[in-house]
Amino acid sequence: MVCGEEEAKDGLLDVRTRDNTRHGKMRVNELADRLAKEKPAESKFYTDFYANAWDPTKFGLVPATEENLAAMAQGAEETKESAPQKEGAAEPTAEKKPYVKKAKY
Repeated sequence: MVCGEEEAKDGLLDVRTRDNTRHGKMRVNELADRLAKEKPAESKFYTDFYANAWDPTKFGLVPATEENLAAMAQGAEETKESAPQKEGAAEPTAEKKPYVKKAKY
């Protein structure tokens, strides 16, 4: 992107590739729209792989908000429901709150 004196006066960017192919002058929002159209869609593998890759609240990287705690509790419930139960195993009696380490900023 080139924004010289002429482009700044007109409110435009001159878009070029690394091999100096010129794509013309355009406004920033037009360039953003063009790049958004060219962005490939996320694959199913990508969304499946990163769906439960990690939870930043477990590492103290984000504050423990009510929304974050609710999401963690929901994930724990889903895990507990999908786990096979052993015969004679006692059901948990008390609901434990998830521990979230507070981040030091």
